This record gives sequence, C-alpha cells and structure tokens, in this order.
Amino acid sequence: QYAHMSKDLYASQPIFKAALDQCFEFLTPILSRDPKSVLFPEAGEPAYIDETCFTQPLLFSVEYALAQLWLSFGVKPTMILGHSVGEYVAACVAGVFSLEDGLKLICERARLMTALPGKGAMMAVYASVQKVTEQLEPFKNKLSVAAYNGPESVVVSGFSDALDEFQTQLKTQGIESKVLVVSCGFHSPQMDPMLDEFEQFLTGLTLNKPQIPIEPNLKGEPVS
Repeated sequence: QYAHMSKDLYASQPIFKAALDQCFEFLTPILSRDPKSVLFPEAGEPAYIDETCFTQPLLFSVEYALAQLWLSFGVKPTMILGHSVGEYVAACVAGVFSLEDGLKLICERARLMTALPGKGAMMAVYASVQKVTEQLEPFKNKLSVAAYNGPESVVVSGFSDALDEFQTQLKTQGIESKVLVVSCGFHSPQMDPMLDEFEQFLTGLTLNKPQIPIEPNLKGEPVS
C-alpha cells in the first residue's frame, strides 16, 4: 500500500472511479478518517494508509474497483482468487457477500488485528522455501511462513522480537532479508487471539454460493 495508489485510474477510468466512490461511501461512517483523503492525501499529510485500520479497507476498495474495471473491459474470469485481503475481495466479486458487508468484514478484521497484544512484524526472505523452513524450526510458536512469493522469495511473519533474532540468524549465513512496512505479524501465531471474535462476527453476515460475474457490479449486491 502507498499514498495515491490508483490515482491515475481514478482520474481516467469512470468505472473504476464509480466503484471506488461506492467503497468510500460505505467506509465513511465506519472509519475515523475520510477514506478518500487517506488514499489521496494532500502534500505534507501523514501516511495514515500505513495504519492497519486504513490499509486493509483501502486495499480491498482498490482491488474491488480493479476487478470491476477488468469486467468492464469484457474480461470474463473462470476463477477468482486472491491472497490475504485479496481473498475477501475475490469472495465479494464472486457474490459470497455484498460490497457493504465485505467492507464491514475487512474493517472488523483490521480492528481486531490492531487490538492484538504484542508487537508484530513481517520480513521478506530471499532463500528457498526449504532453507527458510529449516531456519524457522527454533521459532515454531512465534514465527511462520506468511506467503510463498517464489522459489527464492518467502515472507516470514510473527512477533517482532523473534523476527529480529531470526534476521540476525539469517545474516550469519549470508541470507538476505528485508523488513516490510506493516503494523502486525499477519498470517502468523500473533493472530490467534482474535479468531474467536472474528468468527462470531462472521456468523452475522449472509454468505452466498460463489458465482462467476460477467459484467461490472456497481450496485455492490451479491451476484445472481
């Protein structure tokens, strides 16, 4: 995520703008700041988009608007999938829940993650999956693999102190790594305390059988 992401599309593509504006409309009463000003801040304003409570709903919104744009170009998917926030966008685009419910869900997810105890972090490690897995063995309950980005690119996530120790261990073996700009250790044991409350929130949503969309859905209702 970064400030002004998708700004050119917002200015030049009416379908993208309409979808993103709809997301802004649903998010405005939920978020503590105007979502449009967080995504497209004035010069000199803080990077609020790096805060989890804004990062996740705005990533969701941009991804949702991108999907509507592709559909407007005539692209007809046979499968819709995503990673992390993208999984929720994929479900929304496939009509599992409405756009409004999807945004409520992602905002609640972000709220619960922000409230988690302990400081978390994530790091890209430039080594094979096997090597990273072996190196993680002493950190079983504190760190885990969050994403497999490629044969020599793995994301590790968990508690900050353990990740610092893990990075030091990697350096001694000449393995490169890069700490990511995040506020939590997503996809790691740090998330476990929020699961029960998140599941309870999910029970209040109407979930539908996924369908393949064939045209833009600017009403935000589940696909029929």
